[in-house]
Amino acid sequence: MASKTIINRYKCKQVGGNVTVITYENTSIMFDYGYAFSSSKIGSVDYDFKRNHIDAVFFTHFHYDHVGRFHLIPKGIPMYMAPVTKRHIQYKNPDGAAKYDEFITTINQGDKIKIGDIEVIPFLSDHSALGSFMYVVKTPDMNIVHTGDFRLHGYMAKTLYKNLKHDILMACDGNVDTVITEGTRIIDYPHPDITTHGMQLKAEKIFKKNKFAFFYVTEIDPESISAFYNAAKKYGMNFFVDKKIFEPVSMYVPFGKEIDERYNYEDIICEDDIKLSEDVLRKGFVYLISINDNCLNEIYKFKKFKPVFIFSERQDYLIPFMGNYKSNIADFYNKAMKVCKKSYFMHTSGHASRKELRIMLKSLRPKKVVPIHTDYPLLVSLLSRPYLKK
Repeated sequence: MASKTIINRYKCKQVGGNVTVITYENTSIMFDYGYAFSSSKIGSVDYDFKRNHIDAVFFTHFHYDHVGRFHLIPKGIPMYMAPVTKRHIQYKNPDGAAKYDEFITTINQGDKIKIGDIEVIPFLSDHSALGSFMYVVKTPDMNIVHTGDFRLHGYMAKTLYKNLKHDILMACDGNVDTVITEGTRIIDYPHPDITTHGMQLKAEKIFKKNKFAFFYVTEIDPESISAFYNAAKKYGMNFFVDKKIFEPVSMYVPFGKEIDERYNYEDIICEDDIKLSEDVLRKGFVYLISINDNCLNEIYKFKKFKPVFIFSERQDYLIPFMGNYKSNIADFYNKAMKVCKKSYFMHTSGHASRKELRIMLKSLRPKKVVPIHTDYPLLVSLLSRPYLKK
């Protein structure tokens, strides 16, 4: 007998801006509604909510390619998201969040949300966005797992391993019919992933030998920030955050503490003009910068102390003619390196490697795989074949 469950994907042959809709008879639920990246040739989804009814929208995490267009969803449609995701949209789009507040419900791991004939259960995942979810979706004739963006090399890897090997399977009664999975890094050159903990250990070695360090990572990556914070605290160093990004960086702390103690960096110091005090000279510091002239001046201020610079983003941001080249970041980096004695590159990806995709598939053993969030869906399908349940 044919399944009555229908899975529709929208603009999923690209990284970012993907939308998935699962329908069972008269009930339809949507997963994510964000913006495509500026480099996209496909563009964002303009879903026709008038012609195609949606009963609820579930968000996997707070990155703007997944949640950025929440304010374009018609009022009255319930939205479900992690508490930290709600806090993030309140910061990024305060007017939109206020207008939609009555329609937003925060959810946590293991909650069971019933939407018509469909039951949805969130599970904590491992991603660069704090509080990311995988979802189990149960219809009367199908068990589906929506992975969202995930990896297996961050601080939350152990939690996700447990969820994949036990809790998610239990929620699916031991039988996963379909996995809807990201495949962002399906063509990455095979190399060992640096784990978040491994990045922390590397940072510790740097801070042991260098008293003054500036580093750059996006303010919406609280896990990488935590890794450098934990490394700095091992040596009693001050941890400064540029004033321009202090609010988004600090707002994650209350949520992070509830998930894992390693995310607790509540004694960070807001700074935009470091004084050469006895405390600073004795303890040293690690300074999370943003890309602006004031931070560049701070780096130049400490020229005689021979600071180091840590770049914790993709290296191709700095390489002209590469698809991800960012001229403002590259220009800042080049100017900073005129006074910094050395630079270090260490970045941990927010997405699953091919090896980690295989681990997920081997754990869940689905009958079918539906690729999303990838430029190469066919390659994801080919990789999946050996792990499909016959």
